[in-house]
Amino acid sequence: MVVVCGTLDKIKASPTALPPQYQAAVLFECVRNAAMLRPTDILLDLFCGAGAIGLCLADAVAQVVGMDVDVEAIATARKTAEVNHVHNASFYVGDLSTDTTTLLGTKRLEHVDVVVLGMLAAVV
Repeated sequence: MVVVCGTLDKIKASPTALPPQYQAAVLFECVRNAAMLRPTDILLDLFCGAGAIGLCLADAVAQVVGMDVDVEAIATARKTAEVNHVHNASFYVGDLSTDTTTLLGTKRLEHVDVVVLGMLAAVV
């Protein structure tokens, strides 16, 4: 079981798909405060993994769009959004180094207000 922003769901993510709950809670609160999110914002969650950051911030924005190369992680993000009734989040499989059209070359994203990067992306 994974707790996403206080909601218990039935998704079993791999141990590396989500950060430990205490660390996640601190991180997500820091991101929420630093980003000064508005209800009209579109949030782009790059390297989103299982979508934990975007899903936890979804209640503060109009739309969350996540992207990651990991097919299983994106499937988990989609299922977690469904189980937790998060209707303003969508997740896509793609590699930003070769596949920028997945998000930016379509009508899915006409503009972005906030960009968050998954924690593992910082290891690059």
